[in-house]
Amino acid sequence: MMMSYVQKKIALTIVTVCLNSEKTIARTIESVKQQKSHDVEYIIIDGDSHDGTRDIIRSYGDVIDVFVSEPDKGISDAFNKGIAKSAGDVIGLLNADDQLLPGTIEKVLRCFHDSPETEILHSDVLLYEGAQLVKQLRPPVFGGFHGGWFCSTTRRRSYEDRFMIAGAATEQITP
Repeated sequence: MMMSYVQKKIALTIVTVCLNSEKTIARTIESVKQQKSHDVEYIIIDGDSHDGTRDIIRSYGDVIDVFVSEPDKGISDAFNKGIAKSAGDVIGLLNADDQLLPGTIEKVLRCFHDSPETEILHSDVLLYEGAQLVKQLRPPVFGGFHGGWFCSTTRRRSYEDRFMIAGAATEQITP
């Protein structure tokens, strides 16, 4: 008999990395807060920001499970620190200027439960200028949810700093 993902909880860790992100970090945290439950661990790794980022993060102490602020060797090193501290069955990486759309966590957990062979999910990327959606980039195969990428920890590995993930690549947008 198949159990629903609600009956057998799959723990999720979301890792956000940041550096001097005072203009965007609150929106990122709010997008996690709106969906966070006791089965969601939220880790923020800050690269020793010198603007108001750390104060903003501290103001969300009820949402954040682990907060580290120290110098790092770049984004890959910061992600690896977060991954090393994670306890989730699934890890999601969310940059400090990105947001989870409503329902993302539920969809991710459902997908990993219903398809246990899944190792990685990725999403559409929605590019905004202010409140205006400028462009939607859709992955070629899976477009069932939005908001970052998530991977199973059954084969836990560090984030390879010699590779660039899609979210780290940039694309010039012209109006």
